[in-house]
Amino acid sequence: MISILKEGLKNHTLCEIYANTERTDKFFVGYVISIDEQNCVLSAIDPYGQYDGLACFCIDEIYRIQTKTQYLQAMEKLVNFRNTTTKKEYFQENLLVNMLLDICRQKRICEVELCGSNVANVTGYVTEVNLPDNAAKLRLVDEFGNNDGETIIDIQTISSLTFDSTDTVKLEILNK
Repeated sequence: MISILKEGLKNHTLCEIYANTERTDKFFVGYVISIDEQNCVLSAIDPYGQYDGLACFCIDEIYRIQTKTQYLQAMEKLVNFRNTTTKKEYFQENLLVNMLLDICRQKRICEVELCGSNVANVTGYVTEVNLPDNAAKLRLVDEFGNNDGETIIDIQTISSLTFDSTDTVKLEILNK
């Protein structure tokens, strides 16, 4: 999978990324903007051709990648028509840790999938990244944008991480 992801990065190719083994009809659409040995970052595109945040995936969780499909060709037209601006580059090393640190610095809400569960197990603000303990502390936010306590997670259990998406931006607005 890494070679296909690297090719997508090099050629700025719109991709379908499949990582949900329970719902094999579900996938992310976007441009690969960074890869390291364990993770890749996608500049996501929504079904209407608009930017939908950044998503970091554990490469081991990805079981299928598609390019040049009719769906992606239609999405590319929408992206071009809307002049959708997507991120072109991101960190090149330690993608997951750097993304957590970036989310913390920017004070943004993120969604975290743990242990390949295929759902957003944790949603909230990253308040601390403790590298010696390989842990991240988050201030939780519920689906209405209300504060809902705190949690500490083992960074190694993160299978995907998303922020700046339509869903997380909505929660940021509701939380203000």
